[in-house]
Amino acid sequence: MERKKRFADAGQIMKISIDGEMDIDKGGRQGFLSMMAESLCSHHGFRIVGKKDKSDIHLNSISGNTKNGSVNVLRIDGIYYDSERLAKNKSIVKSAKAHDHVIFQSNFSKVNFEKITGANVKSTIIFNGAKRLASINNGKNLLIGCSAKWRVNKRLEGILEAIRIARISTGQDIKLKVIGQPDVNLPSYCIYTGQISNTLVQRELSECCAFIHICHIESCPNSVIEALLVGLPVLTNNIGGTQEIVGSDGIVSKIDHWDFKPIKNMDSTKLNRSQTELLAHDVASIIKFDKNVIRDDLLIRNISSKYAALFKEIAK
Repeated sequence: MERKKRFADAGQIMKISIDGEMDIDKGGRQGFLSMMAESLCSHHGFRIVGKKDKSDIHLNSISGNTKNGSVNVLRIDGIYYDSERLAKNKSIVKSAKAHDHVIFQSNFSKVNFEKITGANVKSTIIFNGAKRLASINNGKNLLIGCSAKWRVNKRLEGILEAIRIARISTGQDIKLKVIGQPDVNLPSYCIYTGQISNTLVQRELSECCAFIHICHIESCPNSVIEALLVGLPVLTNNIGGTQEIVGSDGIVSKIDHWDFKPIKNMDSTKLNRSQTELLAHDVASIIKFDKNVIRDDLLIRNISSKYAALFKEIAK
């Protein structure tokens, strides 16, 4: 308590240590932490120090050890919700309880944590953010973007089939741009960028008319943040935190139902025929989405303002 009082009285530069790899070119958590660190320093007068150096705030991601003499904050991406990996949540819960404060990336992420683990921690909800690295595109075409992470719960095969059905039902030449390097053979109506630097992703997205992301459950996907930042409406599903981030800037496809009970395996998240047909209907709608998407609230400088305000408050 005395350490916190000295900081509040002195009005000195706040020092923060971050435990986690920071690399903007890798995207994901590493990219976010890199951008956050830079923004805290350039816009809010923070100073990044080493993990072993004295700091006012110590920030961990997912799990990690607390640091004596610091206010310890844990940023939780999400937790395991399939029966095969539930035991891995123990270390996350243990770490969350050991920290002074937890940052969840969406309200869903917080509720999911509480329902799956039964734990309650002092927390704040702050979305992810990113830099805008390409011009906002409000033009219209028939090219829809998506991410090329081909894990089962990402449902890329279901997306491919929904695009195929929508092409037939609309009679339009709808195409899918896959960002990254897929590990399956793509049909002729798909193009892919191959593996590219994270700094080039937004440029590729800005050539699309919309973005589709229907991962079975996700807290706050960075790919969706980037799509919104370049002005793309997003087609997403009705479970997970993505629908919170999208809000009115897209379409929420009502293809899912989940009661916060662990699932047996990830194969059960594959789309069935009725889900795919409903998604295809929404694909036909998203290409006609008639609203300019301007999401400056997701710029990293604005998200870092929320982090800075929280850090200053809990360090008093």
